[in-house]
Amino acid sequence: MSDNAESLYTFLELALSQPDLASLVSEIERFGKLRFQAGTVKLQLSSESEQEEELANCLPLFSLDGIMVAHLHSERPIPNSFDRFLKVAAWSIRRLQLFEVERNQADVVRSLRLAQKIVEEGLPTEPAFALGWEVYGRLQPSAQIGGDLFATLVSEEAVYFLLIDAVGHGIYSALLAAQCRALWRGVTIGRK
Repeated sequence: MSDNAESLYTFLELALSQPDLASLVSEIERFGKLRFQAGTVKLQLSSESEQEEELANCLPLFSLDGIMVAHLHSERPIPNSFDRFLKVAAWSIRRLQLFEVERNQADVVRSLRLAQKIVEEGLPTEPAFALGWEVYGRLQPSAQIGGDLFATLVSEEAVYFLLIDAVGHGIYSALLAAQCRALWRGVTIGRK
C-alpha cells in the first residue's frame, strides 16, 4: 500500500469514529494541515454562514449524491494529492448529516407515538348512557395524530360533550388538548 493510500485509510478510520459533525470538522482540519502541509486549514459546513475572514484557496466539497457539504479554505495552494482526501472528507460529512436526519426523524416518530398514546388513553372506551340516549364516538385523524380529541361526561340530568381541535400536530398539541380536557372535566364535575 502506498504512503498516500495508507494515509487515506488512516483518515477514513478516524472519520468513521467521529460521533458528530463538530469533531469530524476538527479532524478534517487537523489531518489536512498535518498530512498535506497546507498551512491553516478551515472547513466550513455549507449550512454555516460565510465567515468574514477568507483564506487564499477555497474548494467546495461535494458528496457522492452531488450535494455541496462544505468549503475547505487553505492559506497555501492545495496539492492534487488532496483530491481523494477531499472526497473521503465530503463522504464522511454527508454520512454524519444523514445520520442526524435519521435521528431527528426517529425523534418525530417517537413524539407522534407518544401523542397518539396520550390521545387514545383519554378517549371514552364505553358509550355514554343518559336520559334514554346512547352516545358513541370515534376519533379518525386525517393525517398525523395531534390535538384532536373528544370527551363525554354524563350526569343524572345532562350529557356534556367536548370536542377539541388544537392547532398543530405531535406531542405539544396532544398535551395541550389533554390539559384542556382535564380542565373541562374539573369545571364540568364542579357544576353537577
